[in-house]
Amino acid sequence: MRSFLRNSLLGALLLGGSTLVAQTPDKLLDEAKKKQEIATQQVEADLRATLQQSAKASPAEALKLLQATLLRIEGNSDMAASRKEGMVRMLKDRIRITEQLAKTSPEKPSVADDAKTTRASEKAAEQERQKAEREKIKAAISHIVQLQNKNPAEAEKQAKDLAAQYPDHPAARVMGRTGFLNARIRESRELLTEAERRYTAWSRDMDRSSLPITGDIEFDKKRWHEIAKLRKGEEISEKEKTILRALNSPIKAQWRNSALRDVIEYLSTVSGQVLFIDKRAMEELNLTEESPVSFFAPREVTMRTALRKILQDNGMTYVVKDEVIYITSQQRAKDMMVTKTYYVGDLTTGLGPLGNPLQVGPLIAAQQEMENARIIADMIKEQLDPSSWQGGGGAGTITYSPLNKAFIIRQSAEVHSLLKGGLLR
Repeated sequence: MRSFLRNSLLGALLLGGSTLVAQTPDKLLDEAKKKQEIATQQVEADLRATLQQSAKASPAEALKLLQATLLRIEGNSDMAASRKEGMVRMLKDRIRITEQLAKTSPEKPSVADDAKTTRASEKAAEQERQKAEREKIKAAISHIVQLQNKNPAEAEKQAKDLAAQYPDHPAARVMGRTGFLNARIRESRELLTEAERRYTAWSRDMDRSSLPITGDIEFDKKRWHEIAKLRKGEEISEKEKTILRALNSPIKAQWRNSALRDVIEYLSTVSGQVLFIDKRAMEELNLTEESPVSFFAPREVTMRTALRKILQDNGMTYVVKDEVIYITSQQRAKDMMVTKTYYVGDLTTGLGPLGNPLQVGPLIAAQQEMENARIIADMIKEQLDPSSWQGGGGAGTITYSPLNKAFIIRQSAEVHSLLKGGLLR
């Protein structure tokens, strides 16, 4: 009987277990994928922080950080294999370049690193010294005033001694002159008061200079609202704003014969943005992910500058498309340009007496309007990605329409985003 019960229970357990296994493989697989994705994202976040930290460290310190991170990633079995492979490859390339830097750039004393702090400390110390000096001179003059009636000879002697002790201070020098002591005391006190007033004003100006300006011009709110409605167009998404901030962020561009995919992997990791490579465009240019990239800037540059340079050397470029940084050929990028209009009538017409048709006539006013438009267009091309415009190596164009009082601009989505967020906002 016991044997029968035991066998029955065992059979039930086995049957139940087999049923459980048959019902849950998909669920278990999904859970495993989620855990793997979470582990991968955590490693990517840690790697991003390490890369940013190593960029600010000395070559020797950066090398230790990178090597320790490489060991951690190589020993991590929880993350996705494909991403792990890319991170390991990119880290090894970073380590190779950092080793070269460590050999050519030996550790320097920390004096240069602490120069800014030292200057600030010296400045604060000098201010305290001057303040203490003024207080001593003020106290000495008060003592001389008290001695003047009791012992004129001693008062005169101390006045001379004060001038000899502080020969560089105007108030003390006055006390050493010949003449009536009362007049010298009065002049010295006036100089001390003036010095205190100027020091206080200087300190106040320094504090004020650190505050944002408020301006003292009052604009016509109704007219400004009308202009804003004319200029209102497609808003920049939060993701696009994040991409633009990433492209404007400073990085250390240090690559010597690095594989293109390793450079792209590094930029993607350090910026936290997706960089999508157009494989067909690379094939048309006879490029591969192993194509060598070299760009070594002596100081930090924006990610936009670094990315544009390494791609330009290989006949490629990038555009911001579908909320990702899309890497493609320069020819294909031209086909991705979009055309938009921007109202600028308030900037091109009615500027000064020459812009008023009632004063100078319609012909001169029109000529002045076109000249104003040309100046503004040149300013836009100089300040917003100069190499992307015709005449600077790119294909972007900007044309003014007197009929609509607007610029017609054909450019990449990135430059349009910059225009909406900057000059023509």
